Amino acid sequence: MHQLIEAILDRFRTDSRLYDACDGNFTFDRAKQEDLDNYITFHIISNVPDEVFDYTRRMEVTRIQFSLFSKSSSAAQINEMFSALTKCYDRAMLVFRAGDYETIMMSREMGYLFKTTDNYWQYVCDFIVQIQPVTTTTSP
Repeated sequence: MHQLIEAILDRFRTDSRLYDACDGNFTFDRAKQEDLDNYITFHIISNVPDEVFDYTRRMEVTRIQFSLFSKSSSAAQINEMFSALTKCYDRAMLVFRAGDYETIMMSREMGYLFKTTDNYWQYVCDFIVQIQPVTTTTSP
C-alpha cells in the first residue's frame, strides 16, 4: 500500500486550497498535535484484495480515514478544511508514481465533526478507494 500512500500525498502537494487550509500540515499516521493549529492525518483502516469477473481482474478495496484537527474557537476553519479535503479527494483519480496501479473509484463514505476534550475541533472522514493493477488479467 506504499504506492497508495504516495499517491494520496502527491495529490495533496498539488492542491493549493487543501494545502493552505491545513497550513501544509498533512501527514500519514500521526502529527505532533501540540505544535500545530491546523493539521490533517490519514491512515489505512482496512485493505481487502478482491478478484472479480470470474477471477480475471484483481483489485484492492481500501478504507482510508482522514482526521482533521483545528485549534480555532469556531468551526469555520475545520469546515473549510473539510470542504477542501472533499474537493481534493472525493471522486479523485489518483496518479501512481510507478504507473503500476490505476484508480477505479475514490469516494467519501462518512464524516463526523466533534470537539475533543483538549479543545480541538476534529473532523473524521472515511473514503473508500478501489485500485487495480494496470495489468489486470491473470494466468489460469
